[in-house]
Amino acid sequence: MKSIVKSAFLAGALFGLAMGAYNGMRSGMSAGIASGILMGVVFGLAIAGFLLFQHSKAGTWRKEFEAEELVRDAPANLGGAGGWLFLTKQRLVWIPHALNVGAKRLEIPLGDITGAKPNGRKLDVHTTSGLKTFLVKSSDEWAPAIAPALPDARVVER
Repeated sequence: MKSIVKSAFLAGALFGLAMGAYNGMRSGMSAGIASGILMGVVFGLAIAGFLLFQHSKAGTWRKEFEAEELVRDAPANLGGAGGWLFLTKQRLVWIPHALNVGAKRLEIPLGDITGAKPNGRKLDVHTTSGLKTFLVKSSDEWAPAIAPALPDARVVER
């Protein structure tokens, strides 16, 4: 919940500053300040609502993975599309948000993963069919979580 509030506040503040500056140049300082605050609050609340919805949706998705022993899950982007990443003892699954038109669910059996490495905020997952890069919070915790599930844990770079 803390991360939702933090993300919503940051998004609202940045959006409010940008819109306030723009409106201030067009309509004067007082109009810019007022519109910036109003737009920042509205945008922040919209972001909070979206994040809460996604977290609740992830809760329903988690049930699908209970039989496979869910190891880890978190919000993640793949190729610019937002979604949720799940790691079970059998596979790595990314499910896109419904608003991502054209984005498809990605399932990678753990036997197809040859390595995983954090790369800043990104997680590079090397598979037999190529590289998949996820933008995920705490990427440095994901690679070690994947390692024990691989047939040969030594292939995971830290």
